[in-house]
Amino acid sequence: MKKGLVILLALAMVFTIAACSNNQTVSDENTEIVNAGDPIRVTTLSELEGTSVGQVMVQALIYNGYEVDDRTGASASVDVMRSALLNREVDLIWDYDGDAVSYFDTEWDPFFVYMEGWQAIHDWDLENNQLVWMSPSQANNNGLIACTREFAEANGLENMDDFAEYVNNGGEVLLVAPDWWINGEYKLPLMEEKYGFELDRDSQFIVVDGLNEKMVADGVDGANFCLIFNNQGSLNELDMVAIEDNQNSVLRYSYCPVATQELMDKYPEIADILNPIFSGLTDEDVRWLNEQIQINGRPGSEVAIEYLTDKGFIE
Repeated sequence: MKKGLVILLALAMVFTIAACSNNQTVSDENTEIVNAGDPIRVTTLSELEGTSVGQVMVQALIYNGYEVDDRTGASASVDVMRSALLNREVDLIWDYDGDAVSYFDTEWDPFFVYMEGWQAIHDWDLENNQLVWMSPSQANNNGLIACTREFAEANGLENMDDFAEYVNNGGEVLLVAPDWWINGEYKLPLMEEKYGFELDRDSQFIVVDGLNEKMVADGVDGANFCLIFNNQGSLNELDMVAIEDNQNSVLRYSYCPVATQELMDKYPEIADILNPIFSGLTDEDVRWLNEQIQINGRPGSEVAIEYLTDKGFIE
């Protein structure tokens, strides 16, 4: 069999499995289906949060009587997911507002500030692609520097002003991170410029391909700082803290439901369902969701139902 055909078949199997593996519903007692025979096609990224946050969205819709074609976790990249929405292959996704700097020619400045970047992509996508960006989360999954809680407390490291003072006063730093962040545009160099410190590229880094917060938690090779994404589920388990970017030096990445205008025209009440959920979503909430799936091995649908129940969105 040709290699290309094998790949296509494999992808089809993965997509089918992903689409069918998350079909647990909140309750079988909801007999009145709002959109019978017209399921809302939902896809999300294949990374962990595609399932954790994605299932919150899916289970909220199911509880409110919507039939859902659940493809959470089926999109291999942001480009794949967004293309599916633009091409009307799906009806609903969630996306980060910070990703929007690559979607259209825009100034980046608004995307460092809560709500401002969201407003920019909301207006542009509605006009140009008839896509509706619903409320952004308070939760912000940007890339931050982290260390153990014990180290942070011992050195008074709550925010990046504290970190800059620590560095400039000769504090020891051995930071674990990938090269794309160490030297990438709008990554660490922007932090250094904003806060007024500079790390030596030859002596103060352990360069890794991805993220490795466990090296810091375990003190491997003297590593005491690392890059993390703010809402990683492993932070609580490893008793680590993200150092606050108190001057907004890096792009915000709020979670936002994004739907086609056609879907919202048919079922405008979807905004009333999802907006309160996402606008109330905090960093602590997403970390808990991720931890339950990543660390405790629980199904995303089960975790989402518990979260929505605890927050009073479902009964």
